[in-house]
Amino acid sequence: MKFSRRALVTGSTLAMSAVPLTSLAAAARSERTVDPASGESLALARFVERTRFEDLPADVVEMTKRALLDAIGVSLAASGLEPACKPFIELALESGSRGDAAILGAGGRASLALAALANGSLAHAMDYEDAHEETRTHPNAAAIAAALPLAEHLGVSGRELITAVALGCDVVCRLARALVSEGAPPPGFYQPAIVGTFGATTVAAKLLKLTTEQILDAWSLALCQNSCSGEIQNSPDSTLRAVREGPCARVGIESAQLAAKGVRGFGAPFEGRSGFFVMYAGGIQRSTLLVDLGVRFAGRDISFKAWPSCRDTHMYVQAALELLAARPFDADDIESITALATPQQMIVLEPADQKRRPRTAIAGKFSLYYTLATTFIDRRVDFASFSPEALVRPRALALADKVSYRVAPGKLTDVLEVKLRDGSLRRGAVTAVYGSPAAPLALDTLTAKFVDCGQQAQRPLAKAQLERIATAILALDERDNVRALLAQL
Repeated sequence: MKFSRRALVTGSTLAMSAVPLTSLAAAARSERTVDPASGESLALARFVERTRFEDLPADVVEMTKRALLDAIGVSLAASGLEPACKPFIELALESGSRGDAAILGAGGRASLALAALANGSLAHAMDYEDAHEETRTHPNAAAIAAALPLAEHLGVSGRELITAVALGCDVVCRLARALVSEGAPPPGFYQPAIVGTFGATTVAAKLLKLTTEQILDAWSLALCQNSCSGEIQNSPDSTLRAVREGPCARVGIESAQLAAKGVRGFGAPFEGRSGFFVMYAGGIQRSTLLVDLGVRFAGRDISFKAWPSCRDTHMYVQAALELLAARPFDADDIESITALATPQQMIVLEPADQKRRPRTAIAGKFSLYYTLATTFIDRRVDFASFSPEALVRPRALALADKVSYRVAPGKLTDVLEVKLRDGSLRRGAVTAVYGSPAAPLALDTLTAKFVDCGQQAQRPLAKAQLERIATAILALDERDNVRALLAQL
C-alpha cells in the first residue's frame, strides 16, 4: 500500500578570522613539485579544482539543490529542538567576532569557523538529514555546514555553491566506498564523521578557489586534525553522536583557509605510506576511489528521510505503517514483534538492553525496539516521538520489550512479523525504502518537510517566508549571489 503525501508528511512532522579570501588564493599559488608517489590524491585534487558547474549532470544539480534544502531545514529544526546543540550555538555567539556568517535558526552571527562549528552541530542532531546508503554515510552534513558560512561571506553564486557541495558529497562517498569495498576502519574509529571532514574541507577549498596543490595541503591539514571515536556508539548518556558534525565542519573551513595562506601539506594525504587509508583501514585501498570520476557523482544516489530516525530503522517504520494502514489493529493487541535483520542493522539492535531503554533522543533514534514501539502506538514517527517525555512512557517501554530480531541471510524483502493476541500473524514487506532513489520523496513532500522543520527553529520563521526561501533554494542556480538568501536563515 502506498502512502498519500498528506499521510507521509503527517508521519514525518516533520576561531580563525576571515581574511580577504580572493587575494589569499592568488598569493599562495606558488609552483611546487607534487610528490611523484602521489596518484589518487593528486587525481582527486585536480578533479576538484577543474570541475565547473557546467560539468555537473542535470540530475546531480537537481539532487544537490534538494540536499541543500533538506540540510538547511533539518538544521533549523535542531536549533530549536535539540538541547545538545545549545552549547555550540552559545560558544559561537559569545565569541565576540565580527559576525561573518549566520548561525542557522538562532538569529545570530559568528566567525566563519565558529558558525561552521555551530551549524555542524545542528546537521545530524535530528538524524533527519540525507544519507548515502551504499556507504552508510551522511555525505552532505558537515559539507553543507561548512559551505553555508563561506558562501554567505564570499557572496558566491548559486552555481558555485552547488558545484562545491556536489564535489564535497562525491569525495566523501568515494573515500567511504574505498574503505567499505576492501577493508574496514579499526573499531575505535567512527567512519561517517571522519570521511565527512574531508567533504567539508573539499567544499571550503572549492569555494576559496584553491589550486590543486593547495587542495592537497587542505586535505593534509584535515587529516592531521581529523578523528571521531567509536565510543559515541557505546555511551548511552552521551549526546556527542548528535553533534558530531560540528568539529568536522570547523576543521574543513580552517584547513582550507590555512592552505590558502600557504601551509604546505603532503603530496599523498590519502594513499601515502602513512596516509588516510593506512590510518583508517590498515592498508592502501585503490580499486574504487577513482572509478567513474567525473562521470558518476554520488549526489544522484542520496536518500532523503521521511522520518527523523536512523536510516536503518526506516524499512521497519515503513512496514509497520503499511501494516496499520492496510488492516488497523491496536498496539495493546500485539503479543510480539520480530524484525528480520542483516548484520548492518545491528547498529539499531545491539546491545539490546541499552537499546530497549534509550536515555537521549539520539539514542532513541538508534533503537529499533523503541522506534517500532512508538510507531505502533502513535501510528507516526515525528519530532515528538523522541522527546524526553516520550522516551519514558511505560506503554512504549512495555512494547519495546516485545520486540526481538532474527538475522536473515541475503537482501531483505520481508522485514517484520507481528503476532497478535488472537494468534494471527501480520507480515510486513518492503521492496524499496521510502526516500531512496528507488522510491524518492516527491518535491512537494520535501518542501513541506523543510517548512515544518523551519517552524521548529529556535527563532521560528513564518510559513510564507519559509516557502519563499524553499523556492529560492530550489532555483539556486539562477542566483548570482547567495548572501542575501543565506542571511535570512
